[in-house]
Amino acid sequence: MRTPLKACCFLAASLLITRSASAQQDPPSAEQQGEPSDVDRLVIGTRVAPPFVTRGDAEAYDGLAIDLLDEIAANIGFEYEVREYELAELLDAAASGEIDMAVGAITVTAEREERVDFTHPYYATSLAIAVEETGGISWLAAIKQLFSPQFISAVGALALVLLVAGLLVWVAERKHNAEQFGRGAKGIGAAFWWSAVTMTTVGYGDKAPVTIGGRIVALVWMFASIIIISGFTAAIATSLTVSSLGRGIQAPDDLKGKRVGVLAGAASASALKDLGAKTSSFESGEALLTALGEKKIDAVVHDEPVLRWWRATLDVDTAAAVLPETFQPQDYAFALPPESPLREQINLAILNVIASDDWKTLVEDALNTRH
Repeated sequence: MRTPLKACCFLAASLLITRSASAQQDPPSAEQQGEPSDVDRLVIGTRVAPPFVTRGDAEAYDGLAIDLLDEIAANIGFEYEVREYELAELLDAAASGEIDMAVGAITVTAEREERVDFTHPYYATSLAIAVEETGGISWLAAIKQLFSPQFISAVGALALVLLVAGLLVWVAERKHNAEQFGRGAKGIGAAFWWSAVTMTTVGYGDKAPVTIGGRIVALVWMFASIIIISGFTAAIATSLTVSSLGRGIQAPDDLKGKRVGVLAGAASASALKDLGAKTSSFESGEALLTALGEKKIDAVVHDEPVLRWWRATLDVDTAAAVLPETFQPQDYAFALPPESPLREQINLAILNVIASDDWKTLVEDALNTRH
């Protein structure tokens, strides 16, 4: 009875030792280590969106996003091949795992995050508005601006400042210089006249303070007038210039009810919906600016750096101007398939790259000299 029992125990112990030795000899797979099974060569999807992704004559890709991709590849140690898609197809390819990563000017949104995994953002931007200039300031528009509330308010403020300066001189001069600045309303009117002549540097010389107090006020007023008249002139010029921009669009709130062109698949459409704009989709920046020049739409809304690139480089018959005010801040990132094992490595590489001075130089070059 003891011999068979001993044999069974010996056999079980041998099996345990054999399995333990086998487990020690077989290294864990790449998937078990949480790393991609093949990181030597990746399939990268992209979409041309200058200055972040551009395509040369030899089908070579360049741009800020490609520069970042090259830095990541060198940091992690992989090669890649590039496949080009339209925006919607690019996100589909990333969501399905057809590509290992989508690279370009891809805006991070909650809707897209449900389908793909985004890397750490590498660039922060906002939406901008381009409108068609009317080609000059019409007399009618100029006259309308002269009766606008803003212009009337500016003139009223200027008159008040002139009156204050005149009153100060009148107080100092009314007793010792009664011939020029007499008592009562007539003297105050003369002081107002003097302050206006001094501000505009006309210098008729018919009125001049003679007391020390009056001359001190006059000296201060002369220097203050330079600043005041410059600001007033700038306000008038800005008012008239803005009136030359298409259809009265000066800020995002002015887009309500307007016909606004957006790039097909872009994230700007949802922001415009909240503003009450009537959006139309176009397949390219050239098509958008052409429609703006032909007055088929009232404005174009897109990411500021890309919109400015279009305006500066595309050969389109339009007098489009990009407004200085931006809205709807957003981030650009790369898109990965859900639960991609590449995500941690790429995030670490992106953080290392964008923290460097070299990256700041690349951004400046891409946005300032590539157009």
